[in-house]
Formats: sequence, structure tokens, C-alpha cells
Amino acid sequence: MSRRALANGMLFLAAFIWGTAFVAQSLGMEHIGPFAFQAVRTLFGALALGIFILIRFLWEKKRGVQRKMEKEDWKTLLIGGSLTGAAQGLASMCQQVGILYSTVGNAGFLTSLYLVLVPILGIFIGRRARKKDWACVALSAVGVYLISASDGLSASKGDLLLIACAFLFSVQILLIDHFTGRLDPISFCGAEMLFSGILCSIPMLLFEDLSTASWKGALPPILYAGILSTAVAYTLQIAGQREADPAAAVLFMSLESVFSMLGGIVVLHQIPTLKALAGSVLIFAAVLASQLELSQARSLFSKNHSEKPY
Repeated sequence: MSRRALANGMLFLAAFIWGTAFVAQSLGMEHIGPFAFQAVRTLFGALALGIFILIRFLWEKKRGVQRKMEKEDWKTLLIGGSLTGAAQGLASMCQQVGILYSTVGNAGFLTSLYLVLVPILGIFIGRRARKKDWACVALSAVGVYLISASDGLSASKGDLLLIACAFLFSVQILLIDHFTGRLDPISFCGAEMLFSGILCSIPMLLFEDLSTASWKGALPPILYAGILSTAVAYTLQIAGQREADPAAAVLFMSLESVFSMLGGIVVLHQIPTLKALAGSVLIFAAVLASQLELSQARSLFSKNHSEKPY
């Protein structure tokens, strides 16, 4: 198997894990509240990354190639981790509560809107949005209407929360883009997950009765959504994107929303209507178009596509 094929397989698996994690989120809330699920899931992810960082530290110490963090690096990690953790925590709580009132298929496609919104929100930090970005927003808006609106222009409470989730994830992506060049990505992700878990714990302690929670029943979905979706899938993404063609990487990562809908159909028997299916297709097209340049799209589907690493 070539390195390119292996990288594509890693990205495909990461998208599958992230997509089916929506099913785990839905199943977990049959046993515990949404805030408890998200808090414990995220803290499990932070713990898994913390163990990985410790093992890496001991391995590097043994080889004599330890990373050295200055005082300024710790300060950047604290600020970056807390800000991105806050955005991630708020987004994930909106998503978790939204799933209670919507389907996991809707959750996957509506959450993926963050890829369309990032270039638009970038205007507020001095970036320039292209005409294509605005066209993708318009296309995805039609998709959102077809998925969410039942009568007139109304949308369900769950879908509105999921749209808010996409907006908050867009903010998170811009914050990550700002800090990631100055921080080790694994340590940065671990700090982000830790702060996010602490934030999610606040409404859990304030609003949910933990004495009635069935932790034993919730543990498998928590472990799947926490460790696999956070630590494993993130690592697969990092490793895969080093070798994968950029256009192919976009395509594979965008499949997350498709897997969420398929998971909802197979596991939860949530069959989408034709209207919702059409809306999902439009959002998927908008996401792909927003991420792919025309030259990349041509190379992706060209018979003479090069296999050389980029």
C-alpha cells in the first residue's frame, strides 16, 4: 500500500469516527444529561491526550530530545487553550442539546456549516471573502431551509442550536488558526479539551441531577465519543494530512456529515425526508465548494492525477 493510499485511509477513518460519534452522543443521552455527557466526554479526551503527552515526554527524555517550553510558551498555551476551549465548549453544548430535538443526520450536516462560515467570519479580522464564499453561504442557506423548515420559515429548536453550534465552531477554527503556529498541536488540543471540559461541567453541576444518571450505560458512548473522536481521530487527521493530496483530504474530511446521516439511519432508524435529503446534498456541495479550488477539483477527478506527495 502506498503512503498516499494509507493517508487517505486515515482521513477516511477519522471522518467515519467523527460522523458516527453523533450516534454515540444521541445514545449516551438515553442515560445521562447532555451537559454531563459533554463534560465527561471532553475530560476523557483531555485525559487521553494528557497520557499521550506524558508518554511522549518520557520517550523524548530517554532519547535526550526534550521539548523546552519557555514562560511565554506556557502563557500562550494558557490563553490559547482557554479561548479555544471556551468556543469549543459552548459549541459542543449547543450541539449536544440540539441533538435532543433533532436527528443526528441534521446535526452532522448543520454542524459542517462551520466550514462555509469561517471565510465569512474572517472578514472581521481583516481577511477578504471571495465571491465564491458568498455563493456557498447562499447555497448552504437553501440547504438549511430544506433541512430545518417544516411549515413556513420556522425551524426546530434543535436545528437552531445546531446552527449556533456551527457559528461557534467557526470562531474556534479562527482562534486555532491564530494560535496553532506558536504551539505544539497535541499540547494545544489537550489544553483546549481541558478548558472545554471544565466549562461544560458548570451547567452539569447547576442544572442536572447526577444521582439519577446511569453512568454504566453511558460509558461506552462516552468512551467512543471522547477517546476515539478526540484523541484517535485527531491523531489520524494529523498523520493523514501530511501525505494526502489536499483536494482528497477535503473530500474525505467532508464525509463526516454523510457518516452521521448513515449512522442515524442504520443505528437509530432516523430516516430523512426527501426534503431533508435534498438540503443535506446542498450543504455538502457548499462545504466542498468552499474548501476546494477549481484546479484542485479538476485534479481530484482527473484520470491523470499525480501520485507524488505535495
